[in-house]
Amino acid sequence: MTKGTGPAVPSDVQAWLAALARALQRHGLYPPGHPALGDLTGELHEALDPLLEERDELVFAVAPDRLLFEEAWTGTSSQIPGLARRLHEHDLSAFGVEAGASASELGALLTALRERPASDEDRLGRRAGMASRWPHVWIEPRHYDRLALEEELSDEPIEDRDRRAARLWLGLARSARALPDELADLSLEGLDTDELVETAYRVPPDAVAEAIRALRETEGMEEIGGALLQIARELEHPEGGFDLRERFTGLLQALTGPDVRRLLERGMRSPERQELLQSTTSWLPPDTLMQMVETTADLGDIDVSHWMLRILVKLSAHSRVEAALSTGEADQALRDQVRRALTGWGEDPHQDDGSYGDTLRAMSEVGDLAGLPLVDTDHAPEALRVLQMGIEVDRLGSPGEQAFAALRRSGRVGEILEAVQEADPDSAVATELWDRLARAEVVAELAAKDPPDFEALGRLGPRMPRLVAETLLDLLSDSRDRSVRSKAFSILTSLGPGVASSVMARLEDERWFVKRNVLALLYEIGPPDGFSARPLATHENEQVRREAYKHLLRDPSTRAEAVSMCLRESDPRTLTLGLAALESGDRLEPELVPVLARHAEDSALPGEVQVAAARALSLSEAESARRALLHLCLRRHPILFWRRRLRPENPVVREAVGGLARRWPDDAAVHRVLRHPEASAWIESATGRAG
Repeated sequence: MTKGTGPAVPSDVQAWLAALARALQRHGLYPPGHPALGDLTGELHEALDPLLEERDELVFAVAPDRLLFEEAWTGTSSQIPGLARRLHEHDLSAFGVEAGASASELGALLTALRERPASDEDRLGRRAGMASRWPHVWIEPRHYDRLALEEELSDEPIEDRDRRAARLWLGLARSARALPDELADLSLEGLDTDELVETAYRVPPDAVAEAIRALRETEGMEEIGGALLQIARELEHPEGGFDLRERFTGLLQALTGPDVRRLLERGMRSPERQELLQSTTSWLPPDTLMQMVETTADLGDIDVSHWMLRILVKLSAHSRVEAALSTGEADQALRDQVRRALTGWGEDPHQDDGSYGDTLRAMSEVGDLAGLPLVDTDHAPEALRVLQMGIEVDRLGSPGEQAFAALRRSGRVGEILEAVQEADPDSAVATELWDRLARAEVVAELAAKDPPDFEALGRLGPRMPRLVAETLLDLLSDSRDRSVRSKAFSILTSLGPGVASSVMARLEDERWFVKRNVLALLYEIGPPDGFSARPLATHENEQVRREAYKHLLRDPSTRAEAVSMCLRESDPRTLTLGLAALESGDRLEPELVPVLARHAEDSALPGEVQVAAARALSLSEAESARRALLHLCLRRHPILFWRRRLRPENPVVREAVGGLARRWPDDAAVHRVLRHPEASAWIESATGRAG
């Protein structure tokens, strides 16, 4: 069933709403008192009088794009959706106009709604006292108190609890578009209580759940959320024979986790979700309650230890454990902790009166008391929560030992390490677990996984750096997977200089890529005292030499030699190392000038390397550098070969001209170059970059 089916809004009411929408639109375009507004409020008031002759008031419930009047939805072909959206933007759930309303009151309503709210403080639904501001025109904040889902927008009191429960259920089904076709147009007003209850029984929870799943992302969610909240309020003190509580529970159990999240997130605001949870905590089944708790916690409405609650739910499902503790203790503990979370109590056990810790300690001992396996060894998330509980109370007990064993068997060492690492540093249990895991066989197990468990290895690294480093160095040397080598390298760098001796020992490996990786790693963590990369600066492999040059450039005593060695290479990456050193202030030795000149003219090199070589030439005052730059700028005339002319523009020529202008502006040969008309713009550009 869609909003468009079922009873229709009377045409005179529809016409008045359309006029109200047009008036609101006009008020948004023009300031108060503008001639274009005319007497809109007077016209609205005049059209209102006939509508209230047979009614005491007009009451409209607000949806995101429509309005609900009595049992009918407005259409979408007029301007009414714009009116509904504006009311919805102001966080209003309903508005009404009573007999006796004046034109000035209607005008005040239009003025209040004329602007779209820019912030939460601008929303009428957030302002105290707005609901009773005008004597005969009222607006209701979105708390669903006046929404038609409970009373079908009727003020007539309903004394019969069964009748009210049945109407609430049918109202929820109508909001969810779950009513079968034969009930879509049915008016509930003419049914007695028995007929109403019988009708409600024809709409099972599964059908409502299926209808909710079929709705689009936000469609009808706020109406459904309001209906659920009304039902929850009603069920705090249930009476009567209609099983509304069972139906409410069945609906939540039929919805999947994502369905529940969408409903709570899209259909309610945070205070309403908290009220829903508060109203149902005492009676929802534990698993269903936990689904609600986890969703509201994930949405940020409450701050609660999820794993603690999961353990309590598990206990409540084990009747033998309940008997070992005392009947209902775990179930009651669950509900108590939810109530505490809703009143602001968080995860810190020191914030409460001690019952949190008492409950945890009782949980850690229950296996000893009952002799029962509390941990589902096939369900690792539950085992992890049990272990976390034991760490928090600093006592494993039988459940904690079972959990540890289950996690080890399932290869969840990383999760154990995470829990231990987050524990109190003074925890005896955490210390014991560290001792159990900081062993060679565990490290080997983690490294043997495909892919290796690098996160867990990283956690173990500070506890046993030498062993973890050796294992990671094996991966770095032997793995053919680049991502494995990259992650191993990253963790090794985090271990710092304490593993430098283990790393340096791998230089004995004759494979060139091993030497390259070890040199790069030593550069990151810092080599041990006495280390020299000089022997490897003459290695046959250019990648090994490049990593060795980095070490030599870092040492002031070998830096000048390293610059010279870098500039005599042909690899662009190695050349860049030497050129960068020159630009940072290193002296350009005269014997390197012809080397740089060759690089500047070498078209096989990347353009940025050629330009950097030309720029470096201007750092020298040597005559050979001046001649090299002139050569880069000039070429012989094809006929008058004794004459030279400027080369065609390119980045290297531009840089050479700029270098001559900066270093030798008064030289006669340079002056002849600078007199070329096309050189002036290059000079300005090059000197501008240099500045």
